[in-house]
Amino acid sequence: MRDALGSVQSVLVLGGNSEIAIAIVDRLVASRCKKVVLGVRSPASATTTLNRLRSAGVDADTIVFDALDPASHAQVIDAAAERIGDLDMVILAFGVLGEQSEFNANPVAAAEAARVNFVGAVSSGLAAAAKLRTQGHGTILAITSVAGVRARADNFGD
Repeated sequence: MRDALGSVQSVLVLGGNSEIAIAIVDRLVASRCKKVVLGVRSPASATTTLNRLRSAGVDADTIVFDALDPASHAQVIDAAAERIGDLDMVILAFGVLGEQSEFNANPVAAAEAARVNFVGAVSSGLAAAAKLRTQGHGTILAITSVAGVRARADNFGD
């Protein structure tokens, strides 16, 4: 639960290797956040970040999170809460960009990118909302891209 000054004490990052999300976590840690779980596809990929957070006195851990497995999203969020207690904040910071030329040549790759970026975000966001509603507090921070508003010229061109 947030402290008496309103500072976030615990955070789950889905997309725990996101540079933007880690910068946010660093700011939260500077403001007294003491518990962090990084949801990543491969826990070994977050070793450097984990070591840095732990050396700063943070109770930091990883959990396997796969945006393409919506059936697991509620379980991942519940497991993170079991590790660190109530979640003050859940950061949704995952997604894939891909290359338009690949998508043009491989519609299956385009569909997979859409599943990660949209279906994964919907499923994990709703699972996080349910958890926060059950515990009675918390914030969801969804990191999105301006690409949806200001599309690149090479997106879905020729």
